[in-house]
Amino acid sequence: MTLRTDADHPQGPDEPPTSVRLAGVAAPHTAWHRAARGYIAIRAGADFLMTLLVVTALCVRHYRLVEAVELGLLAAAGLVVTTGLYHGYRRRHAVVGPEELRSILPVAGVLAVVSLVLQGLGLLDVPHPLVLQALVLTAVVTTLTRLLQRMVARRLRTDGRLARRTLLVGTSASLRPVFDALDDARCHGLTIVGVCAPEGPGDAPS
Repeated sequence: MTLRTDADHPQGPDEPPTSVRLAGVAAPHTAWHRAARGYIAIRAGADFLMTLLVVTALCVRHYRLVEAVELGLLAAAGLVVTTGLYHGYRRRHAVVGPEELRSILPVAGVLAVVSLVLQGLGLLDVPHPLVLQALVLTAVVTTLTRLLQRMVARRLRTDGRLARRTLLVGTSASLRPVFDALDDARCHGLTIVGVCAPEGPGDAPS
């Protein structure tokens, strides 16, 4: 196995990475886990803040400021809790594909149903058009906020941060294009630390 001698090995450039999973055993917490938790916490905080601002700004035209803020806090807490229950804050989905955006519409639908139920029970006195405006604007702002966060995260990845150390396993011929693709673009967040390939005719020891 050939390991890279870079800053991704804080325990020593000649030592193997500590974030390897073997036989289904979870490795100890690493810098990636801490960074992913921080990323998710920032996303949840941004969701809460954006929802609070949107709902408060819409409601302040119809209610007193204190009541508008209370409705904003209720909506923000509801969005964050519902997103969490919908697994929208999973660490494994941090900056990976469209998973971060898929929860927005289902969560908005759940909140719409909840608001209708609360209105039917007389526990929420908010006009239906206002609820619809709040849901649409919140979904749009949340989507834009998450896209912006992903842009920042990908920029950090190109600088070598917020990345996961990766070991490639397979034959040299099959791994060469994978290695080249991952090595050329680091925005995917996978930093190659080694290659494990079987020795065979024409293969160099790995």
